[in-house]
Amino acid sequence: MKDRAVVESTNESGTVPYWDVVDLIEFKDEKESEWIRIGYYRKPKHRLNWGSQTTITEPVSIWKRILVNAAKEKKWFHNLLEDVMSEVKK
Repeated sequence: MKDRAVVESTNESGTVPYWDVVDLIEFKDEKESEWIRIGYYRKPKHRLNWGSQTTITEPVSIWKRILVNAAKEKKWFHNLLEDVMSEVKK
């Protein structure tokens, strides 16, 4: 693992806490070495556990293609990306 962003998930009070994670993983032997994986952790009974049964893990170039194609195809996704970039620039 090269880097990780962790975002606390919003939960109802009294439920098991969750954290969403975006990982940058380096596969040195791959043609494209940097990959992104999205998953989550949960913490039942004071123990942090990887909660993702499945994840999407793709090279950075594939993530870019997915996001660009979805934004071109769906206005709601395009709007989301614009909102995200607006927040990032603050």
